[in-house]
Amino acid sequence: LRRDFKEYESVLLEELTSKDWDLVHFGYCRDQSPPLVNLPILQPFSGEITGAQFYAVNGKTLEKLIDFFEVLLQRPLGHPDGGPMPADGVLNVFKWQYPEIVRLIAVPSFGDQRSSKSDISPKWFDNISLLASLAGWARKIKKRISSASVR
Repeated sequence: LRRDFKEYESVLLEELTSKDWDLVHFGYCRDQSPPLVNLPILQPFSGEITGAQFYAVNGKTLEKLIDFFEVLLQRPLGHPDGGPMPADGVLNVFKWQYPEIVRLIAVPSFGDQRSSKSDISPKWFDNISLLASLAGWARKIKKRISSASVR
């Protein structure tokens, strides 16, 4: 979580209770520096998102989303309507196939994904003991540098 998350927690909760929503992404991967917070923090979003490390599903949408996950798992990889894929991909396809879904995104992202070996798409060097150790060390250094630049 962002270091200043606690400062915005009540604003986020207030927005959640005052808006109609189905999915909210509080944390996601971003390609650029986090923008300054401008209220409202939760904004409508219909684009593509990477990362599903910090999101909420409204109870009214939960059963529909679970059913959607299960349908995708039953289809073959590469199916034109979507097949098995990581959760962030499922949330993107879900929004595309159900455009009436109200999807919000927190600006800025309030949760980051730490750099670590991926269980979804591991790199070739994560399977070689010595290289995996070096990669782990490099990821820790990258995290420290990234944390220092957010301050």
